[in-house]
Amino acid sequence: MTKTEFAEAMALLSAAIDKPISKTTLAAWFEFLKDLPGNTVAAAVYTIIATDEYPTLPSIGKIRKTAITLNTTRRLTAGEAWGTTIAAIKNYGHCREREALESMPEEAAETARLMGWQQICHAENTEVVRGQYLRLYEAQAARRAEEHLLPPQARRLLEQAAPMLITGDRDGADKEVGK
Repeated sequence: MTKTEFAEAMALLSAAIDKPISKTTLAAWFEFLKDLPGNTVAAAVYTIIATDEYPTLPSIGKIRKTAITLNTTRRLTAGEAWGTTIAAIKNYGHCREREALESMPEEAAETARLMGWQQICHAENTEVVRGQYLRLYEAQAARRAEEHLLPPQARRLLEQAAPMLITGDRDGADKEVGK
């Protein structure tokens, strides 16, 4: 998003709530919203203005969440993803795993990979496997949704911290922040 697009959206928001927004607040907001497309942020602002009962300044998080929700294509439900997995099993069987996974939507294929394609194909109790698949798919979808809400700066910080969190290397964490 350009600063001009951002300024236009914020001018509209300021007019709608009938209050000026300080330059400091605008600078902070731009930092947290600049990775989003300008037209998406504008659409989010329009949506918030049109749907909020009280004319108040929305949080950065509310604008991000609204913008990302508006910009996200409809994802498969867990049941639909399971259906694509069953269809791939019928079409490709257990021997053509790579082809089967490539034929599926990315999220469904990722869930099948995590569970193990062969384990799904050879399961004796498909209802149990189905339940496990649905829960895992929903957990993965929730994780993706959370990751999309984070601004790039936060994602980078988390990616840097992840190896230290996994290994428990507090000394490395202290060195990272210059202690």
